[in-house]
Amino acid sequence: MPPLFLLASILLSFLCKCQGDSIDDVCSNSRNPSLCDHTLRADVRSRGASLRGLGKIILENAQSSTQATMDVAKSINGNKDNKEIADICIKICNFAIQNLNDCQALLKARNRESISALKAKAMTALIDVSACDDEFAASEPPTLRKATSKAQDFISMILAVANRL
Repeated sequence: MPPLFLLASILLSFLCKCQGDSIDDVCSNSRNPSLCDHTLRADVRSRGASLRGLGKIILENAQSSTQATMDVAKSINGNKDNKEIADICIKICNFAIQNLNDCQALLKARNRESISALKAKAMTALIDVSACDDEFAASEPPTLRKATSKAQDFISMILAVANRL
């Protein structure tokens, strides 16, 4: 009986180590490893999750942070000096959200074409959100800069997952 218990303990520790390694592998290749690690370890769904499961958690955060970026752009839209640029940022964020929504089905697929499409959609969303920074340049309000940075961080995590599928 003790050898069976020992074998089970070793297998469980190996499985736990693999899960930790999946989070470490994804997060170490993202734009903001500490945000990635904190987000995944704080979410109970990440315990025992596959790479695709981690990707789903990250994708949800990318969608909500991109929506938050759009909400910040809408809130500064009333400023006459920034109205035109804010309108562009809102449109760009909408495109980014559409691309992130497309990532949901692609993340589940297991063929090479879908994984390539996932990478392309995530990269396009990243470029879209980055365009808000470019549009405002030095006049970008700090709240928008913070929101776009967070969205970019989460979208880069999707790319880190996609590169491991």
